[in-house]
Amino acid sequence: MPSLLRYRSCWRLGRSNCRRLRQPAGSPAQRLDHDSQADAKDILQTDVNSSLGITFDDETTFSLSANTRIVIDSFVYQEGGHGNIASFNVASGTASFIASLVAKTGDMKIATPEATLGIRGTTGIVEVPPGGGAAAPTVKLYPDADGHVGRIEVFNRQGGSLGALTQGASAFALRVGPGGRIAAVPYQIPAAEAARDRGALQRLTLTHTIGRQMLIQRQRLRGPQRGPQRGPGRQGPNNQRLRGGQNPRPERAPQQRLNRPQGLPGQPRLRRRKNLFNEPKR
Repeated sequence: MPSLLRYRSCWRLGRSNCRRLRQPAGSPAQRLDHDSQADAKDILQTDVNSSLGITFDDETTFSLSANTRIVIDSFVYQEGGHGNIASFNVASGTASFIASLVAKTGDMKIATPEATLGIRGTTGIVEVPPGGGAAAPTVKLYPDADGHVGRIEVFNRQGGSLGALTQGASAFALRVGPGGRIAAVPYQIPAAEAARDRGALQRLTLTHTIGRQMLIQRQRLRGPQRGPQRGPGRQGPNNQRLRGGQNPRPERAPQQRLNRPQGLPGQPRLRRRKNLFNEPKR
């Protein structure tokens, strides 16, 4: 069975004041240090002049700017599985993300106070202004580091489709329409905001790189996963995959040296006959 949030890594970028609050409400907050852990239903919050990077088991990565608050609703991931699920809630602030294996093999959603986003393997930025502000929340789709552009689908709270982003550097503003209905309105990203987004994406890429390195290091410390069955893509305990897809040479059993009988005292030593006719050696 897939495990719920088997392991996560959180870390701070520079000096920061990041906190983790346990649900239910009223649970004490915990300050996050380098390589902290997060669990389902945790609330992650950054304060002024702080930032936070989060990498999950499937390499999905979040980078939280200052004054950002998100909730990890659920995260279920099993390598090679097809029932993977991830759900997050951006309550306020700016959260950049790189969606990885869960979005490609299962279902990944990001909720905001106004709408729910269906993430289809891509890079994006969700910005939710503080409550009471005049600015509308925005959802932005950006190309991945390799140039690939995914897809972000936008739904209202009732599950109705509001639109989809399919082009790089495209965005929606989530505005309240007649009757209180939410509409996803195409949003032209201003030049100053686009420059700010480039900086956020650079930090996100750095966060993703650091997170992948931490996951690889932790997998090496844990060793190969043992299971009742091993498929073609699974590595056994003595068949660890190295960098570049190479496998180590199998260990040879130590050879035992034969104890040759020694001559008795007073007997002449036998001399080996020279191979004069190129006879095969015995």
